[in-house]
Amino acid sequence: MKTRRKGINLRYRTGYFAIDREADAARHPERKDVDYNLALSPESPSFSALLFMAQITPPAPGSSTVKLLYAIEPQSIQFIPDAEGLQRAQIDCAVRVFSSDDLDNPVKSEGTKVNAALKPEAFAKIKSKFFPCQLQVDLPPGHYFLRLAARDNGSGNVGSVNAQVTVPGSSTAARSDKRHAH
Repeated sequence: MKTRRKGINLRYRTGYFAIDREADAARHPERKDVDYNLALSPESPSFSALLFMAQITPPAPGSSTVKLLYAIEPQSIQFIPDAEGLQRAQIDCAVRVFSSDDLDNPVKSEGTKVNAALKPEAFAKIKSKFFPCQLQVDLPPGHYFLRLAARDNGSGNVGSVNAQVTVPGSSTAARSDKRHAH
């Protein structure tokens, strides 16, 4: 390559090394779990190969259960048709919870696996909307940083996102904290 501008030096690669993802995954299936675990780390950038939105619902009064609803983009999922006319997919959803003041040590991790075998009507509905996944995690009162991840086991694609949630203390503790704040 050349440029017509004087005093400019071009630096560039003459090529690159591409990895066949499918062949690499077949030779090293353990890497799939390493990537998924990395996606749950707060130090990693967000993964975007599997797109999803998440709704985090803080606990209702008197409860400590945080609800997480994932809405996974169906075009990001590899559905595989079977001999019975069903569309199959296997999706993992997980959350790793950290105290807001300690992102080095997880407080808790939860995960679930969704094995889908969809009839044509259900498949058409999901393809026009989203693929659902949900988790619940019980947490003591406090403010938490959440790292949510989802993985399509068919393609190995992973997505992740950060969120925060506050689990309120009991009403007595909340009143006590308000008095000390004044």
